[in-house]
Amino acid sequence: MKRHTLLISTLLISLFGIPSYAEAPVWKVSKNGHHVYLGGTFHMLAKSDYPLPKAFEKAYKDASTLLFETDIQALQSPKYQMQLMNAMTLRDGSTIKDKLSPKTFAKLQAFFDERNIPAATFNYLTPTGVALTIAVMEYQRLGMNPESGVDQYYSNKAKADGKSLDQLNTPEEQISFIANLGKGQEDEMIMQTLSDIELLSSMLGDLKAAWRTGDLTTLNKDYLAPIQKEFPDAYQELFVDRNNSWLPKVLELLKDEDTEFVLVGAVHMAGEEGLIEQLKRSGCKIEQMQ
Repeated sequence: MKRHTLLISTLLISLFGIPSYAEAPVWKVSKNGHHVYLGGTFHMLAKSDYPLPKAFEKAYKDASTLLFETDIQALQSPKYQMQLMNAMTLRDGSTIKDKLSPKTFAKLQAFFDERNIPAATFNYLTPTGVALTIAVMEYQRLGMNPESGVDQYYSNKAKADGKSLDQLNTPEEQISFIANLGKGQEDEMIMQTLSDIELLSSMLGDLKAAWRTGDLTTLNKDYLAPIQKEFPDAYQELFVDRNNSWLPKVLELLKDEDTEFVLVGAVHMAGEEGLIEQLKRSGCKIEQMQ
């Protein structure tokens, strides 16, 4: 029950009336008398998940600049929404049926029939587009949406409060990451997504609890390890390569007097190749906040 799809764990990680916990998914990173904050986010949440752990607000108030995985405001513009749609649309005259094995397509069709979803809507989406869309639809069915995600919440708040905004990747890079999810393993990606959708409602509480407490051991064991085993190429590109590209940027932030709050998906903090362990190996002092 604790094996999650590549798409769900990567893009959406990120219990009604969740209680307060001692620790939170926010870390203070210090080196040479300077510090920044790292916040592990959950990209889709319900309104009932608020208020967030107090550590988020502590870091936010101390920071003059917030950095996100990408430019959230720009990514929502018509220009980039069109680019994203183009990246997830088949352009060679084929349909989703042509891209999947008969067994996988039959399973997908059965899912559409069970949920009364018009299958024709998905005919010209890539396998990645189908997997991502049905995963998002399932989260929305459970009352969660991107507008309530941690990233969107603090992007809006920082803009309203006049704080500086920055990003670690351009919108074009973010779209490329999404478009290339599961390349070469399209059948496995669709089948795993359908399997996990069946279990999502029952495992969502554990997922949120691991995130809210900054439980990196659980995030690594239950999210990253299965991805590394089943989708090694995507794991390398989406986690290892991105973490490695972000690390020098975070270290550079520790060289000035300003205080920044870096917010990225919580799974990027976990594991030996996650940001927390890499920052420790770079000589930083790490404090998990409460």
